[in-house]
Amino acid sequence: MIFDEIERKVLGEIWMEINSSDFPLTVDLQVWKDIKNENLKEHITRVGKVFYLASRQKTKV
Repeated sequence: MIFDEIERKVLGEIWMEINSSDFPLTVDLQVWKDIKNENLKEHITRVGKVFYLASRQKTKV
């Protein structure tokens, strides 16, 4: 999973939920902007698959 902006605490909570579920795959959660390895970013961009895309709608208060 790739996140542009997310708090480490929330990332940890997501990881705990996935890890304790019956989800049949291994996942690696990373904050995209924190990945320093450009080869890894290129690999993710080239072969990674999107399985969920969150809406970025802003609500007016």
